[in-house]
Amino acid sequence: MYTFRHYDIVQEYLNSNKLLYPILTEAADKIKHFFPESSLFLEVISNPEEESDTHLVLFIKTDLPPVEAIEKLDQLDEEWFLNFPADIMNNLSINLEF
Repeated sequence: MYTFRHYDIVQEYLNSNKLLYPILTEAADKIKHFFPESSLFLEVISNPEEESDTHLVLFIKTDLPPVEAIEKLDQLDEEWFLNFPADIMNNLSINLEF
């Protein structure tokens, strides 16, 4: 479903945040509905000012025109992602990559 960028770091993050596993499984299906030809990548991003402040980013690599892709991401957020509790949203974000 996903390509891990810096595999060991992503795996360690997921092992520390096991609540994300079922969400990532569901996310792949939801994303494919809006972005059927996309590739999905996971990467742990650190706050440059506070290295202990990290979160997982799910990148949707798409060839869609930016305006269309942003509209689809907004729709995904509204219909699915924004319904999760804050503890999930603090540990996972979904971004586009062109």
